[in-house]
Formats: sequence, structure tokens, C-alpha cells
Amino acid sequence: MRYVLPTTLAVAILVAWGLDWMIGDRPRASVLATLLVGTCFVANFVHEKNSSRGGADNLRDVCRFLEATDQKLPVVIAAPHTFFELSHYAPPGLKARLTYLADVQIATDRTGTDTPERGLIALKEIAPLRVIGYREFLKSGRPFFVYANPGPYSWVVQQLAEDGRKIEVSRVHGDIFLFLVN
Repeated sequence: MRYVLPTTLAVAILVAWGLDWMIGDRPRASVLATLLVGTCFVANFVHEKNSSRGGADNLRDVCRFLEATDQKLPVVIAAPHTFFELSHYAPPGLKARLTYLADVQIATDRTGTDTPERGLIALKEIAPLRVIGYREFLKSGRPFFVYANPGPYSWVVQQLAEDGRKIEVSRVHGDIFLFLVN
């Protein structure tokens, strides 16, 4: 939404000119056009408000779901956008366990892009994000959880399976899985 805001002024001017050309000096048509635009604005506002509330409720559900896991094990979030949101909104105890495994080459091979990887790697320098290299993290040999969905940038589970790691489904949350990796 914020990317189109700079063009809004130009569109508003063009619409105003177009309405003036079509309607001219007819007050009823002008009032009707104003009511129509106002109704669209209010409907869009209500829709956005309801959508954002659903997202916040979803994050709270995810946090409760993840907090119910073994507190000693780290939780790898497979989706970069989910990791970024949870890193900001999760309670402190859970936030300390959240990890994103980054590998530019694997991400490029599996998803066709490295933009989310490079973005999180750059952001960890200025924000409290726990972004660790994929191979470096696996060297510890510790078991861990992976919270994964079938999203376009979630490559970690497939790579773990290809690398021969033992992966078990621990819990399910809607269409999202929590895997225990040994």
C-alpha cells in the first residue's frame, strides 16, 4: 500500500479533472460522485483494519504454539517474512530461541532468488535478529525445531532432508508444521 502513496496525488488530480469534464456544473452528480468515492474509502479502511487485526491474532496464535514446545531447543523459522515478524513481536523468552538459517547459494538454487536471505543478513547488523549460516548452525549437532509452511521461500526443510537429517513432525498448526530435527 505504501508504494502507491506517491502516485495517489496524481491519480486524484486526474480523477478530479475527468469528473469535472464529465459532470461539469451538475451539483447532484458531483454529490453522488463524492459519496461514491467516500464509500469506497470507508470500505477500504474497514477492510484494512479487519485484515491487520487478523494478522495480529495469527501472530499471537503462532507465539502460543511455539511457546508450548521444549524451551531448551532453538526454533528455526523457515519463512523469512514470518521470522522477521516474530523476531519483533514474540515475547522475550520465545524471541531468544528464534533463529533463521541463511545460505545465499542454497536459497538461490531452491527458490530462484536470494533477496530475502541477503535482506536478513544485512538487517542482522542493525537489528536484534538471530540469523545464522545454515552450515554453521548444523555443526553444533544439537536437536532443534523447524517451524515451516509450504511458502515460496521456505527451503530449509527440503535441504535438511537432502542433507540426511532425521526430521519428525512434532506438531501441526493449520497448514504449518513444526518439525523436530536431530
